[in-house]
Amino acid sequence: MDYDTIRQAKENELNFCRSWSTKVIEIADIKAQFIFCKDFRDDYFLNRLIFHDGQIFQSYREHDFCKVLDQLNRIGKDYGIDIYFHIGETELWIEEILQRNGIFAIDKVNGMIYENNGPRKILSKSQTKFKRQFVKNHETNYKLIDVTNESDYLMWTDTYRKSFDMKATLSKKILKHVMDKRFCESSFIIYRADTITGSTTNQLISQGCCMFYRNRNTNTIGIYCLGTIKSSRRFGIASTLIQAGIRYAIQIGLSPLCIQTLQSDNLGLFYEKNGFKKVYTNYIYKMPVHR
Repeated sequence: MDYDTIRQAKENELNFCRSWSTKVIEIADIKAQFIFCKDFRDDYFLNRLIFHDGQIFQSYREHDFCKVLDQLNRIGKDYGIDIYFHIGETELWIEEILQRNGIFAIDKVNGMIYENNGPRKILSKSQTKFKRQFVKNHETNYKLIDVTNESDYLMWTDTYRKSFDMKATLSKKILKHVMDKRFCESSFIIYRADTITGSTTNQLISQGCCMFYRNRNTNTIGIYCLGTIKSSRRFGIASTLIQAGIRYAIQIGLSPLCIQTLQSDNLGLFYEKNGFKKVYTNYIYKMPVHR
């Protein structure tokens, strides 16, 4: 896997997280910024310190960085949010500073890539639409819905919260993100089905969700927020959403298709079976905020 492909995958993930932010605070002292989303304040990815240039950071003294940690602690108190750091395998020297200041790793996130090597004719979302699907088989009737209105988005958010057991609220500002330029090239997808056991009822229930996010600056697309409600797991819903994402990436001519998975979820083999391979690992550190 070439370095540029991995760089694009990381950039796609960072831009995705920035797109959700309700506030961005520049930390000039170490050339970094802190992004957070008040609606998902306990999310590992959406509330974090992002280094603009790790090499520049190495020239700063640990004493200076401790001042930044104090600043971040105040931010956490003021906004009632958790604060995270994602440290790459080539930036492990930062770990020593964090650990000496009582900040320890709580998990790892693995970046994985599915490469589409077919012909490329890159299309914008205005040129192509995610194909809604309604499938009937011996197990269940299901439909994949591309969110286009407020009620569907509320359903998507509720499914996302339940899938990850999150205590999230929903503000009008976040809802507006779906309608504005931040996500104009993206698709919020809901998996709805009758019942896992194949009931003949026509009432569809939301059981899973994901998001296809496209970075305007690269020919890269990612699957994010992939989750299944606990009672509906192990019935192939996540695989269905992933395969839909692969077809969509091929349809619009984008590669690579990237995804992130927490080490603690033990889903690496699952994604490998769906055609992905691991290309990088970040360590997730959580800062204890004394409120």
